Amino acid sequence: MEAQPKSTADIFRDFYEHPFIQSIADREKWSISDKDKRPIDMNVLEYQHRVVGCNTAIPYSMTTLKHTLEILPFPANHAYYLDAPDDDDFVVLDIEPECPSSLKAQFMRLPYIYAEKSMSGKGIHLVMPVPSNYEDYPIAMTKQKLQEEHRWYEILVNHWVTFTRNMLGPASPTKTLDDWDGIYAELAARQKETPERPSFDVDTVDTDDIPDSAYIIATLTTANNYHKTLEDFHDDSSRYEFGLLAFKFRRMLSLLKSTRIQKLEHEYTPEEETRMLYAIAQQVIPYRDKHDETRQGMPWLLFVSRSVVNDVLREKENDTE
Repeated sequence: MEAQPKSTADIFRDFYEHPFIQSIADREKWSISDKDKRPIDMNVLEYQHRVVGCNTAIPYSMTTLKHTLEILPFPANHAYYLDAPDDDDFVVLDIEPECPSSLKAQFMRLPYIYAEKSMSGKGIHLVMPVPSNYEDYPIAMTKQKLQEEHRWYEILVNHWVTFTRNMLGPASPTKTLDDWDGIYAELAARQKETPERPSFDVDTVDTDDIPDSAYIIATLTTANNYHKTLEDFHDDSSRYEFGLLAFKFRRMLSLLKSTRIQKLEHEYTPEEETRMLYAIAQQVIPYRDKHDETRQGMPWLLFVSRSVVNDVLREKENDTE
């Protein structure tokens, strides 16, 4: 009789049973990357048997770790949508193959939570706690990743992470979390504020003329996956509203890349994106008296929506430089 093939859970048992992986396994933030390192939409794969890019703004585009194996029993990897500012209590130190061996050796002496080789087998991913001085560097807090000037390493903060399951041994640290904070501080201090984008006017708040705006607004209004509360912002309602709308707008940008929207062949302008975000804001943010105030001739929530669109687009422009 031919031996039955082992399951993925058997082959990579150490990975699936690792305490860190188990601690995040039930979060619906998992996908699988294709050969081009693109996370794929798990819902479309399961029910339509098609491979399309994952869209973090769409419910069920991501799922739990266990469910990814039920959809695709022998995946080449797992991808996890890391969002340290909002959802997760860790970041990833991504050490590139070109990193000097002496520096790599120093990193390996850190008290990491989990370690593995990258897809190439020549780089290393170290899961680390969010640095205790994370909030000391407001400019760095706006970045999705912090990249070292020689591209020897980067710290992923709000970014897809591919887990290869090619694990390295547990940490045997000779360095401390204070050393880790120092590594973060050195990189975070070098981050530059992105130059101001040209602003734009919003002449109307109507969205009827924007292609598929009803679908976009409904999708982002229904998806209730922002987990921060007013308490997280020290009861500062304005900061909470800005954080919530920044979260919704990033999801909007992902949604605009979906197959359905791409078929429209419409280039959404920042002004159109602002109008849609304002419509979302009016539905998801509880009313308070300040909403009756105006800033620069705009209702408060419209002013915040425009500020968010400007800030996030400016951040993304900086990431592509």
